[in-house]
Parts: sequence; structure tokens; C-alpha cells
Amino acid sequence: RKPKTLVLQLFGQLVSGSHGEAAIFSDQPIALDTPYYVAAAFRRASDDHEGTVTFYLKDLSNDDEPLQVAEVSHQLAGGFQTQTPMRLGEVAGQTETRFDGLIDDVRLTARPLAVEDLLYTSEKPVEGAIGYWQFESEPGLLKNSLDPGLHWNQATTETQDSSPDFEALVDWCHLLFNSNEFLYRP
Repeated sequence: RKPKTLVLQLFGQLVSGSHGEAAIFSDQPIALDTPYYVAAAFRRASDDHEGTVTFYLKDLSNDDEPLQVAEVSHQLAGGFQTQTPMRLGEVAGQTETRFDGLIDDVRLTARPLAVEDLLYTSEKPVEGAIGYWQFESEPGLLKNSLDPGLHWNQATTETQDSSPDFEALVDWCHLLFNSNEFLYRP
């Protein structure tokens, strides 16, 4: 694959039943020192259909550039659980893999969103939203404005009253934010 490409790397149970890795490349080029809007909508695979990741990418330095959309199939069906706390911009315990850049609003939802519901097009509340971190003074840096029990500095998959789907989503987001800085680098 080409370097500087948006990629999502996940580990979990494959449709075949074995445990494996999926490095899902969008083939969307990323330029260094350029601000981007990035979103990824993940749908698990099942016996009935392949899973998909829909990548959304917008160069924020060029208003004339359209929102790029790429849909890539995969075979991951589940099993994303981990006991590692969710981190933003790093893999837990691996300081050499920290993301080097700025991150603005982050929103997690329990379902894939349509283009009109993405933060790029609208900041309105959406059904199924689990977390919304704005990195502002209100409600506070690293504070989730939707769930006070799910702040970045305290987030963990060992929360009370959490469903397996919610835990899978939290684990997926953990992997998303730590997936090689959203870039493939040689």
C-alpha cells in the first residue's frame, strides 16, 4: 500500500471463527501538515454479508475539495474486547506510538451515521451517540458532554451496566484512535 493513506487496523474474530487482524486501507491519500476531517463507519461482518468500513475524508484547507468517501470490505465479525483503558492518540503503555498532531471534536455512536449526520456537516445531537468530546473549557478538556462516566482520562471497558455491543464499540474506537495515527507510514 502507499504511505500516507488512511487506514484502520483492527484485531478480532473473523467470520471463519478464527482470531485475526484486518488492516483496512481506504486508499485515500493524506498530506502531512494539512488539516482533515476524518470519519469511519464500521459495520461488522456476519455469515450473511461482508463487513464494511466507510471512510470519510475532507481536506479542511481547501473548501472546493469535496468530501471523499471510500467503502472497503472486511471479514471481522466481533470479539474486540480488551481490558486496556481507551486512550486517545496512543496505544496504552507504548509512548513511542503517540499521535503527533491536533485533534478536535470526537463523537462516538452505537451505529454508523449517514453523511448528513456526520460532524463535518452538522453538530446536532444524533440518536445512538455515546460520547462527544469537544476539547473545550466547557464541559472540560477530555470530558464527555454526553456521559460523565466516560471521560478520556477515566475511560475503561469495565463500566457498569454496559452491553456487549457498547463494549465492542468502545474497543473499536480504542483501536481506531490508535491505528497507526490514521496513516500508514513506512
